[in-house]
Amino acid sequence: MIEMPLALEGPRPQIAAMEKPLTPGLRTAIVEAFYPVSANILADVCEGFGLAAGTREEAFSSKQRYVSKRLVALSREALMDLARRP
Repeated sequence: MIEMPLALEGPRPQIAAMEKPLTPGLRTAIVEAFYPVSANILADVCEGFGLAAGTREEAFSSKQRYVSKRLVALSREALMDLARRP
């Protein structure tokens, strides 16, 4: 009979390393949350949430790209803070 260990052996993965894969999905969820906002006011709404300023023309070109471009520079913690805001 082969004995199986009850617990994984070796070093335990760090929590931060396990959380990193969530960041792309978190960015996607935030982009989707901003999507219903009219391109006419998207720049102002994003600025109201603390994201980098932009132009209305840029928002009209692609709302998803507009928001995504502003999220790239944010840390995971900043993304989580943004996601928690009402």
